[in-house]
Amino acid sequence: MKRKAVCLFLSLVMTVSLLTPSTLATGSGKNVYQNGTFTAEKLSNPTTGEGEADGLVPGGDRLNSYAWSMSRLTDEYGDYVYIGSNRNLMYFGVLQYADSLDNKALLTDILTNGEVPTDCTNYECYQAIIARYNLKTGEIEKYFDSADYGLDSPFGLIWGFRAAVTFKGALYMNANSVLRGSCLVRISGNDQKEPEMLTGVGGVGSSGVSSCTMRAMCVSEDGSTMYVGGMESSNGRDCYTIYKTADGETYEQIVGPKTDVTVFDRYE
Repeated sequence: MKRKAVCLFLSLVMTVSLLTPSTLATGSGKNVYQNGTFTAEKLSNPTTGEGEADGLVPGGDRLNSYAWSMSRLTDEYGDYVYIGSNRNLMYFGVLQYADSLDNKALLTDILTNGEVPTDCTNYECYQAIIARYNLKTGEIEKYFDSADYGLDSPFGLIWGFRAAVTFKGALYMNANSVLRGSCLVRISGNDQKEPEMLTGVGGVGSSGVSSCTMRAMCVSEDGSTMYVGGMESSNGRDCYTIYKTADGETYEQIVGPKTDVTVFDRYE
């Protein structure tokens, strides 16, 4: 676990290095950033520049331009990187953290040049997508869209996919849902038409708590165990929680309000 954390930290440092370019090459029509021996090439909408609609899917998408999680799944049906988004992060942040402002919609319009809708109702602004990038063909496509599902579906009103890992031949993503709290979805193969919704970890009705926000996922060095971490609300207090699973089907809480392990309260 400690080595995994170190590797994740080093990966983040490398990412920051890649996104601090010293040169920008656009002669091929693509945006390629170079910094010393590192090269970063823009893969989603590769020819778009400043002031143009960008995002994860072809043509650009101002509401799904934020890649929140990524993991790779390779099998006989293809080799893909799946990318989970956080939909409409700008407006969501304004609503959550600008409580003292009288006109949150006006602030969002100013910050985004009026390109992000602020008249959504019933969380319609927050329906996230999963995109996937084909490592063999270099093409990117929309794989899943929460907006395609109604309120009677467990896939309805998923506002973000915060974490993703590949575990024992399948890809798992945390789904933050308005309807279900936090839950997990699984993609067992690249030929699967839509994610599979899992139950039994986090969220209302599964862990028995009032709310749950999953924030991180990792796999043990030997690949035998997957861990899912986040926060739960118990008796009006926010507590850290960690679940583990050996098969992706059954989950055991090893840290949290339902265990004897010390719980670190967020607020006194």
